[in-house]
Amino acid sequence: MYKININPSAKIILIKFQGNIYYADMLKLLHEILSSENYNPNYNILLDYRNASSIWFRLDIVDFVREFKKLVSFTGKKKYAYLISTTNQKYSIPIFKSLIKMSNLNVKYFNNYDESLDWLGIEVTDRSWINEFVDFNTLNNSL
Repeated sequence: MYKININPSAKIILIKFQGNIYYADMLKLLHEILSSENYNPNYNILLDYRNASSIWFRLDIVDFVREFKKLVSFTGKKKYAYLISTTNQKYSIPIFKSLIKMSNLNVKYFNNYDESLDWLGIEVTDRSWINEFVDFNTLNNSL
């Protein structure tokens, strides 16, 4: 499961995952984001996988990247910050980055929100909305 928050004032898409995440989940997530009225292809993205027990299978990454490249394009530099907690997550991200082959996509992983938000350039005064998003007990797939 996952929860999405697209924040136009901070120019960021925040996604928090929980439990097992599979290829079908990632495709559904991608389509939900792209169809959102708040979606902007140039917003940076923060993905929190720390409560996910697994991220798909490595073989699925190739299929996902193929679909991602068909659907997603952006101009300028874009950052993807990943919050991770497992070895599988640590190794899946570089595989994604190497397959995506987008020179304007910068990918980095972190252990906490503050470091990742600093890297993404989100000012401390703009972060109050994040606490509400992060402090939830149940996930729902809503924007």
